[in-house]
Amino acid sequence: MCDAVRPDRTSAPHWHWQLSECIEALDLDAGHVLLDFSRNEGIFARDLSSAVGCKLQRAPAPRGAQDDKTASGEPSLVACDRGLLWGFQDHSRGPPAAGSEDGAAFLQELRTLRKHLKPGSKLLVAIRRYGDLPWPSTWKLGWPKCEEDVVRRLRSAGYDDVTLREVSYPCELSLDRWCAFLRSRSWSNALEKHISDDQLHQGIENLREQFGSCDCTVQHLQFRDCLVFITAEVSIFGPKGEPKGSAPKRRRTTWASNPKGNVGLEMAQLRPLPLGLRLARDGFVAPLQVLSSEEAAEALFRLDQHVAATASARTEDKLCVEDLDGDNRFKLHVLYPWAERLVRHPKLLDAVRAALGTDDVLVWFSDVNAKGPYSLRHAARHQDGTYASLSPSDLAVTVWLALTDSSTSMGGLIFQQGSHLQGQLPHRVDLEEDNMIGFCSSHDDSATLDASSVPVELRAGEASLHTFRTVHWSGPNLTPHRRVGLAIRYVAAAIGRNRGLAVRETATLAAGCYDPSQGVFDLEPPPADNAGPAERAVHADAMAREQANYSADIDEAA
Repeated sequence: MCDAVRPDRTSAPHWHWQLSECIEALDLDAGHVLLDFSRNEGIFARDLSSAVGCKLQRAPAPRGAQDDKTASGEPSLVACDRGLLWGFQDHSRGPPAAGSEDGAAFLQELRTLRKHLKPGSKLLVAIRRYGDLPWPSTWKLGWPKCEEDVVRRLRSAGYDDVTLREVSYPCELSLDRWCAFLRSRSWSNALEKHISDDQLHQGIENLREQFGSCDCTVQHLQFRDCLVFITAEVSIFGPKGEPKGSAPKRRRTTWASNPKGNVGLEMAQLRPLPLGLRLARDGFVAPLQVLSSEEAAEALFRLDQHVAATASARTEDKLCVEDLDGDNRFKLHVLYPWAERLVRHPKLLDAVRAALGTDDVLVWFSDVNAKGPYSLRHAARHQDGTYASLSPSDLAVTVWLALTDSSTSMGGLIFQQGSHLQGQLPHRVDLEEDNMIGFCSSHDDSATLDASSVPVELRAGEASLHTFRTVHWSGPNLTPHRRVGLAIRYVAAAIGRNRGLAVRETATLAAGCYDPSQGVFDLEPPPADNAGPAERAVHADAMAREQANYSADIDEAA
């Protein structure tokens, strides 16, 4: 799915977001029957049906066919309670002009569709704003906006409660993939017929001249994929006001309505979305059950052993994980077989594969996050992708695996729901002693909680998962207990860089396949011994490469 060269599928998370937004707009769940009225291959509707477990039926007769017959001449479909007209401007017919033959036929289609929807049913018409995409400026395309006309047609066709809203997703697409899409001439509305081969070639050359000078190995375009959702309902009343039926009232639940996190279970019972769609909707997923309490305690014991081994030459004091500093906090999975097994835990990889939409996954980084009793250490409000130089950034996620309990009072993570849809935000260097990350959002107000702020509390062995764009932070530990976790940064093997770097960094193959000659990372060998000479050499090399790139980014930001 994410390998398709199309602007509506720049990545699997982009596709997941579209599905989640559509499910929300239709209030779609497993008890519904969805009627797909879209004039396309139907892939989106099939994925939608699969995500919620609802029944799917394809459209009745196209334009010009009899209302009581399907395109194949079979009897009409049974009544459905949800209707979908997806990618309206993908249709070859284009937006129908008022008063035209096409406009009259479209109005008849809407009326036909209404006959196959039960009273109280919902219909969604989704229009993609193709004019916001990075077309060659020399083409002068002038995409028409037809949503207001569609609203009028829906009302004329007898639909009630017609509403319009816009949603958008921050996309990153390599210049090579975008140019391949242009060459394919698979654009919407048959507009490609208006562009000659010479214009096509010249437009691609202009794009390469415009973006080819940026400082990165592979040029990436950034744009927002904007969708206009028009929803309408089939009236429960007849022409004379007589009741035709009743629409069931369904309970709606959001994270903001229950900040303690129980809403996750409630929403799963109401509308059991796959993990990838929940992540695309909220920017995070929690809790995930990964380790037993005994396995978490064993991992914590191993960490304390690592601290003792690295501190023996420096001090006679007994130190704990909270005292780790410098490179000793990072990439333990290249030093110890037990840590390498931890980052490749099957339950973690199942979640990450679902989130990224690929079987080919790398561990880019891992770091120990620990706060001792009554520690003032905290993480300022930030996005993980700020200095990562990875693109598309939605092909990178962080798993935060709790090795002890992690409550809000212990300095647990707080996520801003939906913040990943803002794209990359401005950040600044913050060298405050107790800030664990060294930077923060330019508008850092971590002490302020609003309706979108969701504290996530984890038991030892549980994990949370969030995107590299999700704004999050954590406060100090106000309790007499230690709070220890392992942050693991996973990336899709196909991820690229959005700028030139001093050196190539290294990563560990966690699942699937990876060819370093086609990717942006060199591979790290798995550890064979507990911090032996070979393992320490690999670790030192990996940290030196990362520090060379990160220091350059921080110096530039400062």
